[in-house]
Amino acid sequence: MYDIYYFSGTGNTKAVAALLKNRLNCQMYSIEETSTVVKDMVLMFPIHGFGTPQIVLSWLELLPGASSKVAIITTGADYININKNATRSAIKILSDKGYDVCYDRIVVMASNFAFGYPDSFNKQLYEVAKDKVDDIVNDLNHQVIRRYVSSYPISLSRILYYCESRWGAKSFGLSLRTKDTCTKCMICVKLCPRNNIVLERDKIRFKSHCMMCMRCIYKCPVQAIHSIGMNFAILSNGYNIEEIIRSPVTDKFVTRETKGFYKHFINYIEDKTI
Repeated sequence: MYDIYYFSGTGNTKAVAALLKNRLNCQMYSIEETSTVVKDMVLMFPIHGFGTPQIVLSWLELLPGASSKVAIITTGADYININKNATRSAIKILSDKGYDVCYDRIVVMASNFAFGYPDSFNKQLYEVAKDKVDDIVNDLNHQVIRRYVSSYPISLSRILYYCESRWGAKSFGLSLRTKDTCTKCMICVKLCPRNNIVLERDKIRFKSHCMMCMRCIYKCPVQAIHSIGMNFAILSNGYNIEEIIRSPVTDKFVTRETKGFYKHFINYIEDKTI
């Protein structure tokens, strides 16, 4: 019997975790709120810089050794080959502690970083995620073993991960500022998973421990947070997974007739086992 343990920055992973919870009829815990694992675990998190978020790695390091089974489900804006290396650090930590990592899978969700997808595609991806979750549940119930083998060089993945999750995230955090519209509601301070945001001298300030989860930016009720020099990473219209879920859009953005960049998603969309 599995329970779900997840980290979610702006809500994509949490949304998929909620779908999985309903189908598995299990418990769901945020790793920001618990450090105890009792049953077999479904570990869920977004792909950051082609790798595992540092907050997840730190949480795993603190887990006691066990022989429990672990299924890892990641969310990302694409299922390109390099993303199949994203769980390697997490798998190593778990394996060294005796856990049996038997499952590894990517669920594609809307992009909330730098390059946003059209609204109709975002909704299509969420609807497809429901089919993916059905297939994941079937796999877990039948004890299917699934592990990615990526042809993308692991060394290059690690370099890109380090550049984005360490140097890039630190720079991004230090580049953040609030506009005059900031009401000092403290929501960003309370929601930051790294305690990287503080109120000092009656002003919201951002430190160097940012992980670029984008939570503070998109959860700000007045959209008062921006970046000096790295604003390209922030979607100009914001990001709200709840709005995507509630959207009445039913048109399929990607079809067999689709051309250009989005064409490569068709196999993922049509084959629920991918």
